Amino acid sequence: MSVLWVLPLPLVAVLAGGLWLSTQLRRAGWALLVLGLLSFLGVVLLDQLDILVEYESWLERGMPDRPF
Repeated sequence: MSVLWVLPLPLVAVLAGGLWLSTQLRRAGWALLVLGLLSFLGVVLLDQLDILVEYESWLERGMPDRPF
């Protein structure tokens, strides 16, 4: 299972933050917006930098085989 399956959760946080910014809960809206964007960026970087990928995906991306 790919780590990219988690991406809808930060997107929901960004949408909720945007909605809360339009109300009187501005601090909570900014907090959700920043948290969602940083989470989204973190998940994408985990996948793109090959930090948290499945073994089959690891091999398809040209990484070395297990030494044992």
